[in-house]
Amino acid sequence: MLHDLEVESEIAAWADSSIHSEKARTLCQTVNESAGGYCMSWHDDGPKVKVGELVGVQSTHEESQFGIGVIRWLRQDNISGLQVGVELMSPASQACKARLKGQKSATEQRCLLLPEAKAIKTRQSLIAPPLPFHAGEQLNITVDGEAQEIRLGNIIEANSAFCR
Repeated sequence: MLHDLEVESEIAAWADSSIHSEKARTLCQTVNESAGGYCMSWHDDGPKVKVGELVGVQSTHEESQFGIGVIRWLRQDNISGLQVGVELMSPASQACKARLKGQKSATEQRCLLLPEAKAIKTRQSLIAPPLPFHAGEQLNITVDGEAQEIRLGNIIEANSAFCR
């Protein structure tokens, strides 16, 4: 069964620019979906995406449902068009700013805070640019104007696009 979804590629760039740009959004159909992700399809020219890239996924039927995923595989042929396998990291996220604790003059990094998702068995996590923070460091984060202190746990995943 096919469903319409909107995919926002280069979600990490969202932290620095407007994610609401129409150029960043593309409508696709889901070939299949589960709690863990989607197989998405485009029969025309799909978006310019790469394996390992973060994407935002929003249902056209439920605008309040917006997930964060990572592209795991790509396949293109003349019959099916472009198909993309997306692992859903979280069904929701919050934008936040983070910096090392005690370094008031340090540049804040724009990040995504992912809540715990029991359906896909993930704990709360932070998505940041690839290099600024390391496991065990204490951070000051600001979410919706409220400051919090956190200690980073283990690195779950890291590549040239992001660190979780």
